[in-house]
Amino acid sequence: MFNKKGQSALEYLMTYGWALVVIVVVIAVLYILVGTPTANSCANFGTDIPVINHKVGTTDVNIVFSNGTAGTMNTYSLTLDSGTVGSTSYSNVAGTCSPATNLPAASQARCSVAVTGTANDSYRLNFSVAYTDKDGFTRSKTSTCTGKV
Repeated sequence: MFNKKGQSALEYLMTYGWALVVIVVVIAVLYILVGTPTANSCANFGTDIPVINHKVGTTDVNIVFSNGTAGTMNTYSLTLDSGTVGSTSYSNVAGTCSPATNLPAASQARCSVAVTGTANDSYRLNFSVAYTDKDGFTRSKTSTCTGKV
């Protein structure tokens, strides 16, 4: 008689155990397919040009970075190399920066690039900063920004 109770208890646990496993697998697959919520982030342009802040709006992208090089950046420019905002793709879009030239060491620049999007659009944008250092050498650094408008 004890064996009958044990067998029915084991059958009960096995049936509902497998159902729970299937539910967990379905939830995991949905989580992976739908994606995880991501915070807006923007990688530094290397260790010598840290990104201080960035914001992707419905009409433009604003990036504030600091000149962490040893001297003045005589000239510099920000370019949106490639990326998407929602379903719109971008490539080689020049930005405008302030100040436009002669960014002293440890100073900040604010650059803007025109893009269009709507609230909650996902974005992944690849930027480059090209600059001429105090010795006249031209250099270029890249960064990727991701998140939601």
